[in-house]
Amino acid sequence: MGHYRRYRHRKNRAKRYKNIIDNCLVNSNMLDKSSLLKCIYLNIGKGSKFNLKLPQTWWLSFIDLLTFADKKSGDIGLYANTLYKETIKLDLSKKNTFELFELYALLIEYGLYRVGLIFRIECCSMLAKCILNNKKNNLLKTRQLLSASFEMEDLDMVGKTLNTMGPKFKDKSDLPFLYIFVKKIHPSFKVNNTLYDVGRALDSNFYSLINGKSVAIVGPIENNNFDEINNFDIIVRFNYKGSEGYLNRTDISYYNGQNGDYIVDNMGGNIPKDLKAAVFKTPIVNNVNGNLCIRKMHSIADYFMLDNSANMLPNTVADLLPYNPSKIKVFSCNMNISFGHGYNLSYGQIPVNIREKFYPTIGHDPFSQYKFMEFLYKNSLIYGSEEFAHVMTLGVDQYMESLQNQYCSQLFSIEPSTNKETC
Repeated sequence: MGHYRRYRHRKNRAKRYKNIIDNCLVNSNMLDKSSLLKCIYLNIGKGSKFNLKLPQTWWLSFIDLLTFADKKSGDIGLYANTLYKETIKLDLSKKNTFELFELYALLIEYGLYRVGLIFRIECCSMLAKCILNNKKNNLLKTRQLLSASFEMEDLDMVGKTLNTMGPKFKDKSDLPFLYIFVKKIHPSFKVNNTLYDVGRALDSNFYSLINGKSVAIVGPIENNNFDEINNFDIIVRFNYKGSEGYLNRTDISYYNGQNGDYIVDNMGGNIPKDLKAAVFKTPIVNNVNGNLCIRKMHSIADYFMLDNSANMLPNTVADLLPYNPSKIKVFSCNMNISFGHGYNLSYGQIPVNIREKFYPTIGHDPFSQYKFMEFLYKNSLIYGSEEFAHVMTLGVDQYMESLQNQYCSQLFSIEPSTNKETC
């Protein structure tokens, strides 16, 4: 039972698959490719409900790519393109969504975002069709339908699904806030009034800070937008520990779980005094000190992430929008398409392992993060500086290709992940 509890999360299973494949490759000197494939199948099949069955030609292309270090490093693009072509040929109609998600998770563990996208795109429509054809769905399935409907930008189905979900919620603390957010992105949504309570959802002190105000969300990339940022009514950063290293003020900071714990364990629970508000992802608000607005974030963006969770940028935007800002503009953020270059290393708490900081994996699926932010950007619910606007205009296909170009070549020089949580 311990094995299945440990690997019940897809991100842990994906790491396990990768470790197994890497170990088989390390010990494959005496094996031909056919024997190597049998070794991989056998070891992955132990204690797993997933067998990774794909045509041998696909696996051979995959192994050729992983062993490119024995060839000329410049050939990685050629091997990646060969694998992409083999993946396009696959008949995925007989695969189920579980298999497709597992394959996608494995591929992005290796930085193969463009290849994995082929599996990921099929997941959404296949899952939605499966759930709609089943008249008896539990809350988990209904929530998956909400996420899938949002990815397909079917906002009428988003609203219908949310109204179906409402009575099934055991803990309804997020529900009013979720209704407010959906009403924000889909004004014609007809709210179930018996569950819609604005007063219950919104923090009055935080509302007074944000309502009608212009908000700049500033990420970690070094920038020259100091004057423009300072002209915003409210400046928001992530994981703020103090003003050292910043040329702009900070009014509100959002903290992920790791950095919230850091405030409690290493700063005596004392929030920087120059803040007007601090918002925490985890429920530690009773363990921190400060004469300011302190509240727990409503992780609304998670409801629109298909089988994964939102990272800090989508979470922050989704938390701010219901408080009715006049404008939100994102600065100094490029959705991870650079590998640490140009990043302000004083920004927040940088983990020792740089892979955890920058490398997008299945825990915060880059496809879901991008689709969420792209929708808000396209519908003028948020705006962006040059770096962010460039990424938003790429489209998801080119975005995933950019991630692959950036990270796949870095793969063999990145140390294995040891950090258990990312933002």
